[in-house]
Amino acid sequence: MPDIILLAELADFYDVSIPEIIDGERKSENMNEEVKETVLKLSDYTETINQKIKGRLFVLTVIAIIGMIAFVIIEFTGLDTPGSVYERVASAGLGLDCGMLIVLAMYLSGLLGKIKARREMKRKYNCK
Repeated sequence: MPDIILLAELADFYDVSIPEIIDGERKSENMNEEVKETVLKLSDYTETINQKIKGRLFVLTVIAIIGMIAFVIIEFTGLDTPGSVYERVASAGLGLDCGMLIVLAMYLSGLLGKIKARREMKRKYNCK
């Protein structure tokens, strides 16, 4: 590290700021623009991922609603006799509803996004 007196002269000679000399890094004149572009790209990527997740959740919600309707109809009509096909359909509908509640809870808590991000990182870096 040069004497403090030489820092100002070095900064003028190399056309850099004193903090750049001390930090040992040259700050790009386009740095703010580069950071802005990176943030916008990250924002677009995040929005794309969120749209995919929302689309999948919508499909799962429709399936769960159909399952719930099937369950309710079978239960109220009394078709759910033990061992019948209707009992199995009602059980599947109820299972879909419970599964959907779990997935929605994971999505709303942010856990689903973390799992997706971890999976993307593993895929990107071929980690196991």
